Amino acid sequence: MKQKDFTTSILIDKSPAEVFNAINNVRGWWQGEIAGNTNKPGDEFTYQVATIHFSKQNLPSHIMAWFRPLNVMEIVQMLGSY
Repeated sequence: MKQKDFTTSILIDKSPAEVFNAINNVRGWWQGEIAGNTNKPGDEFTYQVATIHFSKQNLPSHIMAWFRPLNVMEIVQMLGSY
């Protein structure tokens, strides 16, 4: 895989604030184990799905750009590079 970046756009019939708040409602739609605070911008938490994914993340403040200082994706390592 040569491309390292991913960008997409979608149209939603909601206000920007409603969309931003819904996306940042981590516990409302993420299904793995979450440890740490997820209530306000800048909160840092870890997210884990069994043994195949572990990451440390920060909630964004005013733009939808997630900062992920640590990411381990065992499934990618199991599949090899594609």
